[in-house]
Amino acid sequence: AVRDGVIVDFGKIIGTECDFFGESVGFFCLSAHTAEAIIACIENYLDQGRNDRPYEDAIHDVMAASSDTRFAFEDITGLPWIEIDFSRDIEQARNVILPRIRKKLGKVLRVGAGRKSITSSLSNQ
Repeated sequence: AVRDGVIVDFGKIIGTECDFFGESVGFFCLSAHTAEAIIACIENYLDQGRNDRPYEDAIHDVMAASSDTRFAFEDITGLPWIEIDFSRDIEQARNVILPRIRKKLGKVLRVGAGRKSITSSLSNQ
């Protein structure tokens, strides 16, 4: 949940008044400090036998408890992406999303020297 350009709540259930809601696609860029805080929070859940908690709860708890961690969001509206949960999602990624990525980039997206390209990996599955 975002209010005045700032994330004010995060999780499966939002109880905060906000300007708009977003959905996490599950990609995070975290500082070492923030990652350690989230890990400590999850370890605390496990120590308490609360091993059914989703990771979003730990992020929420760290956001709520800490003034020295910063969280931001990116608007990815209109960008080609897909959440892959099932084999049919791979087909959609290959047939719909990958062509959109190629068109947008105008070249094959490479993940690094000496590694297969993402497009090659998708094409071979």
